Amino acid sequence: MNAETIKANDKFHLRMIHMTNMYIWEENGNVYDMTSGRSIKPATMKGFVELVAISSKDFARIFISLPDVVEIGSVYVVGDLSKEEVLQSVWSCSSYHS
Repeated sequence: MNAETIKANDKFHLRMIHMTNMYIWEENGNVYDMTSGRSIKPATMKGFVELVAISSKDFARIFISLPDVVEIGSVYVVGDLSKEEVLQSVWSCSSYHS
């Protein structure tokens, strides 16, 4: 994904945060809660990973929240996790752009 596309994705999602309470990415089957008006919270870890993959690292760090329940393999984690550690894991396990 090139830098212009990533920048356009960031701009689109930032605009969506301020325009709606919920965003549905139908093609991927993901739902995102935006009721805070400040961030995007995916309903699932799949939604988190897929949104992070099309966003800049700065946008992901600032505007994408972890879902309430994080699935790691077959383990479900509820509570405090380091978002930065999860982001680093996502970026290291994928063909993530810089």
